[in-house]
Amino acid sequence: MAAAKKEKEYRLLIVGKSGSGKSSTANSIMGGKCFPVAMGLKACTTECTVKLSPRNEKGITFRIADTPGLFDPTKTNGEIGNEIIKASASMYPGLHAILYVLQPVRYTPEERDTFYKLKELFDPNVTKHVIIIFTKGDEMEKNNITLQSLVEEADGPFKEVLEECGKRVLVFDNTKRDQKQIDDLLEMVDKMWKENGEVPYTCEVQNVVNEKLEKWVTIRTKEKIMKDPKLKKLFDVMEEENREAEAEADDLRKRLEETKSKKEQTEAMIEKTLKEIEELKRKEKEREEREKREKAERERKDLEDKRKIKEEEERKAEERARRREEEERKAEERARRREEEERKAEEEKARRREEFERKAEEERARRQKEEELKELKKEHERLRFEQEIKRIQKEEKRKLQEANAKKMEEERLKLQKKEMEKAKQDIVEDRETGWMEDVGAGLVNVAGGAWKFAKGWFGF
Repeated sequence: MAAAKKEKEYRLLIVGKSGSGKSSTANSIMGGKCFPVAMGLKACTTECTVKLSPRNEKGITFRIADTPGLFDPTKTNGEIGNEIIKASASMYPGLHAILYVLQPVRYTPEERDTFYKLKELFDPNVTKHVIIIFTKGDEMEKNNITLQSLVEEADGPFKEVLEECGKRVLVFDNTKRDQKQIDDLLEMVDKMWKENGEVPYTCEVQNVVNEKLEKWVTIRTKEKIMKDPKLKKLFDVMEEENREAEAEADDLRKRLEETKSKKEQTEAMIEKTLKEIEELKRKEKEREEREKREKAERERKDLEDKRKIKEEEERKAEERARRREEEERKAEERARRREEEERKAEEEKARRREEFERKAEEERARRQKEEELKELKKEHERLRFEQEIKRIQKEEKRKLQEANAKKMEEERLKLQKKEMEKAKQDIVEDRETGWMEDVGAGLVNVAGGAWKFAKGWFGF
């Protein structure tokens, strides 16, 4: 901002469509009613107006160009464009900023075309010097609309315009005098001035217009001089002196051309030598670069070899670690298997011991049962033997009894026979004696009683 501070003058061009508030914004910046403001629907600014403000207490002046709306129906686009170009050309040596004035409403196609037309009139770089001004700040404040919300909610073409203008946006309330909004504008202009290299904005069209204006001023000055005799005589003297000076200048130009020719030859030789030197330098540089590349390649290869060796060592270390881990894993697996085998062996041993004990228990139980069975058999045999003994004894007793009974029967029969014979003899004798019959009957009764007693005694 060094140049701007030295000049203490801000050169501003205000553009926008009709009714956007360009003239009101210019008046707010100038600090008074310098530009007419339309009160109805008709545009009041139909041609460019350039005005210079008085120097304020800070030593600052404003040179502002108010332009007609780019789509003013009363003029063609060509006429409006010429007006704007002439206004910008009058801002010698160039503009500090271009203020693009909008209202805080929907961004219309007409406003979008205004921005595109601005780029067509100047050049695409003009957007580096554009600041967007939203008017009707009082209505925005009433409706609780902030500048931040306008920027954040921007979309479509207006978002592109914001991006092209570096999001340089301000809000102006032209219904009151507010020095803060002027200070904010100057701060933004100063920042943009520094970003653009502290160089005022000009374009090719503007330079052409400036040249035409200078020629036009020269011609008009010459016409005024020719009308005054004194000035004409003085002008003729000056013309003669100019012709002599031009002749000397022509001679000087010839000598200069000769010198220039010799200089060109010398320069050609020097250029050739310089080219040769440059070629040598180039070759030397190529050689050095080649050597550097070769060195870098060797270093790269060395680094690559070292990296490969390191990677190989790391790989081998990893392989060793992996093998060690594998061996440890296998050792753990073997230990686990050994423990498993020992556990299984213990379990098998315990199972066999249990099986042996179970079989031994079963064998003991079987032997015990066999012993008990043997005992039972012995007892049974003993009982059977005793029973058999008893049976035999009983049988022998019975046989003995039978034998005794038989013997007794035989004895009885013998006795009976003897008694019978005796009885017969007695009978014979009784018959002979007469009482033998009674004795025989008595003997028969005695024999019958003896038989009953023997039968009861021996059990048959």
